[in-house]
Amino acid sequence: MITIKEVVFTSTTVGSISLNLVLNSSSFKKQLSSVQNQTNSASTKISSSFKKIAATVAATFSLKALV
Repeated sequence: MITIKEVVFTSTTVGSISLNLVLNSSSFKKQLSSVQNQTNSASTKISSSFKKIAATVAATFSLKALV
């Protein structure tokens, strides 16, 4: 909601404007939930990749120990 109280075009007074901003919390919460889901998914994929790398490194060192 925008309310224009007074506008005087002179060299000293320009006017005043009152603004009321309303947050659409439902949309904000949906977007925040989406970001959280994407972050969790990326975290799971990264964790899985590191586990595979660790297993490969462990296997490599165990094979070198046998040789």
